[in-house]
Amino acid sequence: MLYFFRQILRNEWYFVFLMGLLSRGLIIITMMIISPLLHIGLENDRVDFGWEVFSAWDSILYQQIATNSYDTSDSQPGSNVAFFPLFPLLIRLGTAVGLPSNFVGIIVNNIAFFVTLFVVYIWIKKSNSDLAARWVVAILAWCPLSIFGTVIYTEGVFLLFSSLALFSLHYS
Repeated sequence: MLYFFRQILRNEWYFVFLMGLLSRGLIIITMMIISPLLHIGLENDRVDFGWEVFSAWDSILYQQIATNSYDTSDSQPGSNVAFFPLFPLLIRLGTAVGLPSNFVGIIVNNIAFFVTLFVVYIWIKKSNSDLAARWVVAILAWCPLSIFGTVIYTEGVFLLFSSLALFSLHYS
């Protein structure tokens, strides 16, 4: 068994995938178990067990944009016109297949975060070393703010395109 884990840690792609999988798994399990136990004041603020624990705050606005488009009639602060369209567009493409928007949002954000880990690994390995790349990927995957790469937010997609832009700028 120890030999198996050593082989995984030696192979760079397995390492990146394992860091992403373990960190996302811990976040998902923690949110699914702990969030339903918490409630904020009123009884109707309680979150039930399910995919709804990943949909809060701005996530609801992204899902509304994906299903109903932008609402330009409401110009007050908090309106959904302030959000970039790529993430809601990707959610809309997934819902066209018949999947629920909250599930598609989670999948899109997590896939983008995983691809970001691979892009960052390649970038750091080319500019520094394999050890530095592993450390950067581990820190990025296990950073407490990486929770936003799991929930229905644009951070996974934003981080992916930012990493790709910086990578291409560095090697162009």
